[in-house]
Amino acid sequence: MKKLSCSLSILACVMFIMLAGCENAETVLDLSITSQPVGGESVDRVSCSFEGSLEAVGGGMFGSEDTDPVSVSAEWWWEDANNQNDELMNTETFTFSSETPTTFTTTYTAGTGYILLNYYWVKLQWTDGEGTHTLESGKAFCQ
Repeated sequence: MKKLSCSLSILACVMFIMLAGCENAETVLDLSITSQPVGGESVDRVSCSFEGSLEAVGGGMFGSEDTDPVSVSAEWWWEDANNQNDELMNTETFTFSSETPTTFTTTYTAGTGYILLNYYWVKLQWTDGEGTHTLESGKAFCQ
């Protein structure tokens, strides 16, 4: 009886380790802004560059360490000279799919024959294995 009890205990421990060890890793995006938007006089476009890489975090001994692609929404925002009345001007989507650092650039351009006025900035938004994130650039003042 004691031998059976010991065998069942060992079997339960092995099964627990096996099941716990099969969990897949979560994909996490490490993202940073590498070039802030720059304003000035008679500017007809503003740009912002950002770099990111994927990382597999966690997971069990026998789980997958592969990363899943992560999409980032780059939103260009405008604000009047009194720092009021925020307005979404444009949105682009970029996809990160590698553990190797990748750089993207987003640009907002005034219509033909026009210049940009007041404040412009970018909000980067994404969801990964650690939740939802927002990263904002500095504001560029255009006159």
